[in-house]
Amino acid sequence: MKKSRKLIVDKKYQFGFAAPLTAASGAVITLVIVAIAAVSLVNNGKLHELASNQMRLVANQNDIYQTLLAVSQAKDLSNPSVVEEFVNRDVARNKVRLDDNTAIIIGIGRNNLILISGLIVFALLQSGILFYLLIKRSHRISGPVLVLNRYIDDIKNGTFPDVRPLREKDDLKELFENFRQMVEALKRKGGG
Repeated sequence: MKKSRKLIVDKKYQFGFAAPLTAASGAVITLVIVAIAAVSLVNNGKLHELASNQMRLVANQNDIYQTLLAVSQAKDLSNPSVVEEFVNRDVARNKVRLDDNTAIIIGIGRNNLILISGLIVFALLQSGILFYLLIKRSHRISGPVLVLNRYIDDIKNGTFPDVRPLREKDDLKELFENFRQMVEALKRKGGG
């Protein structure tokens, strides 16, 4: 007898087994990708805002430096409080921007932690769903195999079982029907 090298030998059964598992896995992976994309887009927007703030801070610091340089080069300081007020205002504005940038950085870190936690939960959820689907699906196979093995044991012990039909959603119905017909043929030949 020639060995079959075809991967798909029972299209209805194999696709019926693989399709729900693939769909469940694909749905969970899609949710994960959407979550990653959403968080990444938000974080990218915040990082762009941070970069803009940093560029403004650098420009502001440069203005403060230029002001202090001009003051130090001036021979006559007629109104030093104007310079002090200007420098204090810019330093206060820079502190607010730096505090804002720090808050944004902390927020991005928090969002990334939430994303990582979500990925872990999704992975566990996907594993649990996949395990449940495999157990549920394998029951439709293991039940008939268990019954078939009991019938084979009966035949080995010299009795011919009355083969009952499988449950409606059980798999291996063709094999079971062939087995039932074999048992009936053996009963007729053996007189049992």
